[in-house]
Amino acid sequence: MVARCVPSHLRWAAVLFLTSGMTQWIVRAATGSTSQNAPVIEKTWYGTPRNGPAYNFTIHQENNGEVPIYLEAPFYNEQETPRSTPMGGFLGLLNYEAFEMQFIGDGDQCLHIVVGPAGHYIIFLMYNEQLSMKDDLRMAYDSKVSYFPPYWKATIKIPLEYFPKNVKKFNAASRHGLRHRRSMDVLYVDAEPLPSHFTSPPFRTAQSINFEKVLLTYDNTKVSKVWERAIDEYRNAPHDTSSPVTGSAYGGPLVGALFLAYTSAYVAFIKYM
Repeated sequence: MVARCVPSHLRWAAVLFLTSGMTQWIVRAATGSTSQNAPVIEKTWYGTPRNGPAYNFTIHQENNGEVPIYLEAPFYNEQETPRSTPMGGFLGLLNYEAFEMQFIGDGDQCLHIVVGPAGHYIIFLMYNEQLSMKDDLRMAYDSKVSYFPPYWKATIKIPLEYFPKNVKKFNAASRHGLRHRRSMDVLYVDAEPLPSHFTSPPFRTAQSINFEKVLLTYDNTKVSKVWERAIDEYRNAPHDTSSPVTGSAYGGPLVGALFLAYTSAYVAFIKYM
């Protein structure tokens, strides 16, 4: 009864104030802690302070062979993904509103996850910052959008075998805005200027993550079967320069040749360890 006596614009202001605590953009990486010292996304791609609603992001301990990640993110309600595109894997997601994470292990091998509010995602296995070996993996993913307050929730369940060996660095970013007003906010940036065009955060900007706190029984000190197969498939497949790459540079023929030679020795080494 008391709430009805308050002007509607003040009631909505109160709702936004209360929900702002729920949607603080805090990366509680590997701990699930509510510590106020947890990393917060405060910078844009250009290193300037970011404005707007915050995000809440938590990584939980492994469960049933997967790492659950829960995300609450502001919903910008901009250009929608094509209605004809079914939910699930969608390589065009990088052109739309999305949230992405990089889990980087030995030799800059990286699991790059991109998720969107409409139920789409991409999973990249990056051999290094310049080479994407695989982009057709699947995972359990669910998202839900609220229009007021405007935010979206997502539940991401990443199979443990998708992570590279010895995950030790992490970064996250959000991309939104229409083509002529594209914007990106990044968890970790450094003093070195980034490219003028938006790619994904350079690996050099990633910072340490205590991934051991996520693991209970899984051994992340060894190369998983998924990564072994991805390396082997890439080594034996025909290649061209149009392969999808999510890093800040593109690998040419010379890089590809060096990669084939290196992976042959690398896979042989793995098999006889």
